[in-house]
Amino acid sequence: MIERITENTDDVFQYQIFGFTNSTGRGVDQIAGEQKFVPTNNGTRLELSYKVLPGNFISRQVVRGRMEEIER
Repeated sequence: MIERITENTDDVFQYQIFGFTNSTGRGVDQIAGEQKFVPTNNGTRLELSYKVLPGNFISRQVVRGRMEEIER
């Protein structure tokens, strides 16, 4: 597995993870994540997001089918 930082500023931290070698990552091409630090009246809010990019047609269908369940 390889982790790569794609952006690192005071406001945003972005990264990619790819090259999975275990069975869990077999159908995943990469994961792209982002952390944003957003100023608020009370301090700072941390926003986290990520995208799972499937590696093949079958994986794309499985991920699409599960997204509604995951986003609840």
